[in-house]
Amino acid sequence: MSAKRSKFDFSCNSRAMLLCSKIVSPHGDCIAHQPRISLKRMCDMSHLGILGVREDNVLPLKVGQMKLIPLGDDYTLVVRRIR
Repeated sequence: MSAKRSKFDFSCNSRAMLLCSKIVSPHGDCIAHQPRISLKRMCDMSHLGILGVREDNVLPLKVGQMKLIPLGDDYTLVVRRIR
């Protein structure tokens, strides 16, 4: 394992981070919801990574904190850290 640490890795290990996410349409409708997902899996190319979501878009995020990430075409990713 590499001794090099990410500049965002100050609060906890980002691999252990558990998130709740949803994609909201321009009209405010939830079109996709993921109740429990790890940050690593969320940013994988088979999930939201394909839409351009990267770890540095989400981090830093404290437990209970929410973040809005624009996805394009007025769609928004709403992320809340669970753990």
